[in-house]
Amino acid sequence: MKESRTKLFFILFIFGMLCNGLINTGSLGHFPPAIEELQGPQVQAFIISMYSMIGIFGKLVLGWLNDRFRVVASTAFGCITFALSFIFILFGQNISMLYIMALLFGLGDAIGTVTPPLITSAIFGTEKYGEAYGIANSFTQIGLSLGALMVAAIYDTSGSYHTAWILLLILTLCAFAGWVGAYALSRRYSEKSAADNSQHPQTAQ
Repeated sequence: MKESRTKLFFILFIFGMLCNGLINTGSLGHFPPAIEELQGPQVQAFIISMYSMIGIFGKLVLGWLNDRFRVVASTAFGCITFALSFIFILFGQNISMLYIMALLFGLGDAIGTVTPPLITSAIFGTEKYGEAYGIANSFTQIGLSLGALMVAAIYDTSGSYHTAWILLLILTLCAFAGWVGAYALSRRYSEKSAADNSQHPQTAQ
């Protein structure tokens, strides 16, 4: 862990965690007032119930994808569905778009809770998992504390959520790029370290 902190894959890893925190509170904290503004309180209540219910199955689907196709596939599924939800809420004046948004957001929302431990375990393994996840969770918490404030500031400045949704879409893609990039680079780093150790076994010991 001490050596990893200076590597690019570790920087990408914590960057992905920070983005993950920002997008989760940015969306969960402001979808309710945004939907009420677009369609009224009754639709708002139904949409929130809908994506909350779908979120239960979203966690199961993401876990199954991880078991079946490994961490890159599950991360891609979660981040892409989460990102698409921001596109559909941009057209929320049409209530049908909100139903699609609720479906996608419910399926993708598992990246807030399920993906971080999965990607941490995939990169660092079980031996260093606890230490690595502690650092990851710290950066996630920073993002969580700032996400809702960031979206509120954008709304107060512009009088609209449009810019905030586009920013959260970009940050979701950044989280995906950070996590997958960190995983890919960590594999190369591990392979290089293994090769060096095999060439210099006495030094490694």
